[in-house]
Amino acid sequence: MPETVFWVILLLPLTAFVVAGWFALNPRLPRSVPEWDPAYPRSWKPIADLFCGPRLASTPLIIALFVAFLLSVWALIETIGVDGTPLGYAPHTLFTAGPLNVELGIRFDGLTAVMLVVVTGVSLLVQIYSTGYMDGDHGYRRYFMYMALFTTSMLGLVLADNLLMLFVFWELVGATSYFLIGFWFHKPSAAAAAKKAFLVTRLGDLGMLAALVLIWDSAGTLNIAEINAGAELLIINGMMIGQSVITLFGLGLIAGAIGKSAQFPLHIWLPDAMEGPTPVSALVHSATMVAAGVYLLARFFPVIDASTTASDVIAWIGAGTAFGAAILALVQTDIKRVLAYSTISQLAYMMFAIGVGGYAAAVFHLMTHAFFKALLFLGSGSVNHSTNTFDMRKMGGLRMMMPITFITFGIGTLSLAGIIPFSGFWSKDEILIEAWGQNKGVFVLGLLAAGLTAAYMVRAVYMTFLGKYRGGEEPEPDGHGGDPAHPHESPRSMTTPLIILAVLAVVTGFLTFGGEFQTWVYGALPHPHEGKFHWNTGIALGSLALALASGGAAWVFMHHRERVSQLGLGNIWPLPEARAFAERLFYLDELGENLLTRQVFYRGIARAAHEFDARIVDGVVNGVWRETLAASRLAPIVQNGWVQVGTMAIGIGGVVIWAAVVLF
Repeated sequence: MPETVFWVILLLPLTAFVVAGWFALNPRLPRSVPEWDPAYPRSWKPIADLFCGPRLASTPLIIALFVAFLLSVWALIETIGVDGTPLGYAPHTLFTAGPLNVELGIRFDGLTAVMLVVVTGVSLLVQIYSTGYMDGDHGYRRYFMYMALFTTSMLGLVLADNLLMLFVFWELVGATSYFLIGFWFHKPSAAAAAKKAFLVTRLGDLGMLAALVLIWDSAGTLNIAEINAGAELLIINGMMIGQSVITLFGLGLIAGAIGKSAQFPLHIWLPDAMEGPTPVSALVHSATMVAAGVYLLARFFPVIDASTTASDVIAWIGAGTAFGAAILALVQTDIKRVLAYSTISQLAYMMFAIGVGGYAAAVFHLMTHAFFKALLFLGSGSVNHSTNTFDMRKMGGLRMMMPITFITFGIGTLSLAGIIPFSGFWSKDEILIEAWGQNKGVFVLGLLAAGLTAAYMVRAVYMTFLGKYRGGEEPEPDGHGGDPAHPHESPRSMTTPLIILAVLAVVTGFLTFGGEFQTWVYGALPHPHEGKFHWNTGIALGSLALALASGGAAWVFMHHRERVSQLGLGNIWPLPEARAFAERLFYLDELGENLLTRQVFYRGIARAAHEFDARIVDGVVNGVWRETLAASRLAPIVQNGWVQVGTMAIGIGGVVIWAAVVLF
């Protein structure tokens, strides 16, 4: 397969970014779609609208992603033919600086192929959805400009064949996410959320940068294939390295993944990131930013697997995060925050799967999760488009008013909850089976998280779609939205992606049969091996029974919550205290924002740095110029132009020199 194909996949959304940027910055272009001339057939209007007004910014991106998706499918078919093994492409030297040879190169194998299809496919559906959701927004063109760069960044990260190139696109993903999370920058909450996401993820990126420097210093290479191939043998690029180097390198990669994929303790940025437009949340949570951390560990799986310490660290962090985030999702009233904590929990599944050696299971769950989580976020946006709110306490009763949204959201819920035969059942159970065989403690936490997942999603569906409608919320004066008094189904541009994603949330689970998916993914490893997903009847039935039982309990509790309240069952110790503890987000946000940021950093480190700068650095500089000024005031006494004074100075100097020679 020609290497040019992959450069085209990368450059297509980048070209759309340039085009959208030109349209966004050109003040002479119309800001709204012109009125339709009745002299022309009405059936032509949808096509004409694609090339009129603000749609000039979205249409190039949609076309670019459609072509990129077709090329990605072609690439996937090609890699299936070679069982997912890498197609060797020589890197291109960008520049050389001493021993450092900076290269641009493409690494294409089974893992790359799967990620390309997921990123381009989900992004394409999100952009189509966005044309309806963002219609009428004053930042319509700027939005699609950012989205194009965001998708380009993730594609570059996936295609990179060396760690330096990967790190450049890794940081570009972070920068574009900052732009999109803070898209409505006139809202203080959005601006604060963007800053929080950017700064928190930078903490993890410091660990990744340290890992990059360490492996370069120890092995003299940044090539991903060379690092992975030599990890088990401790010989990379012909140089012997110690087990401690592999462990530290793996821990640095884990730090970067924890930041990007919002794992404990750097998970606090993701729920606040809901301040951006809902399609941004759908893309961030499914196929781009948060998926980048899992992809990084999957790409360097041989390194993680070669270090027992690194494997144990990510296994326990993932298991704890999966369980803790599921608890937090259970007490949220904002539907997007429920899904945000759900994302943290599901990404944690992928993390601990890698930690227990379930490489293929982690990648499979990454793919299925991308589809059903994008579906759920876009479904929440469809509800918001009609009710002008994300607060589930103001929804309810939308089942009949928005049937397509209700059905598709229900399919996404069943998949996320792990109900057979939906895709989430197959991918989640493979992870639990891997955990059962390697670490029983991790398995127990993962199983409990699965039960809580069904409970919080049933609660969200009940509050949003069942019961009586509670009125929604009036749109902001300068905003746009539907009439909350009469909710209605979203336009076709929004419901079509929901239907497609719902179908994918069902059918992708069946890729477990036959072993083809595992073959593609295992082919990306330096020592590929044949493998099929396991089947454990006990674990499958147990996890399914737990999901049904917890989901049923949640439905009964919601349906009879007045009766439960009258009986006082919610006041049984320690339920009130536990609920209050969860509603305060385990005090982790307060610990991070108040104690660490305000007390330790601002009032501690920053104030100490200010005092050092003011008293020591500025003190030395100011002291030097003061003493120099004082010394300069003595110069006129000697340099006054009098011959007598000059002669006397010469004489005194001569005496001093003579005395020094004689005495010393």
